[in-house]
Amino acid sequence: MLRELTTLPIVGIMEAGILFGSQVGGNVGVVTTDKRWEPLLEHEIEGELGLKRQCSAGVISSGLSVLELETLPKEEVYEALCRAARRMVHEREADAILLGCAGMVGLDKVIQEAVGPDVTVLDPVVCAAEVCISLARMKLRTAKKGRYEAADPPKLST
Repeated sequence: MLRELTTLPIVGIMEAGILFGSQVGGNVGVVTTDKRWEPLLEHEIEGELGLKRQCSAGVISSGLSVLELETLPKEEVYEALCRAARRMVHEREADAILLGCAGMVGLDKVIQEAVGPDVTVLDPVVCAAEVCISLARMKLRTAKKGRYEAADPPKLST
């Protein structure tokens, strides 16, 4: 809907992260928060984004809620996320891991250390910011013919 409302590029963190991950790895996986996000993210990756092939390792939960990322002691949060990331590497053979929640921003370095240098860990917020910067530098805008053509453009007051 946002793409219908503006010509400014709109970038999703999941999509940007998977696309970056597929450039640096052949088997991208997502580590997310609690278990209920696994089917929701799998559905988005496969159906909405059409990126199942690029994200072939799927989604694994850390068992933490989003709020626990901020409320639990850091060591407990780090251990849960690192355990999930190691599972992603060992069970699903992921060679690139995408953090599956904006609340994990900045935790890529902790997880990188846990999985080692042969696996790439990506922060999706950083990936999306880099895509936005590139689109702005290229002066690209959202197309208004076809999919993102606004049926009834809103009138914006100034």
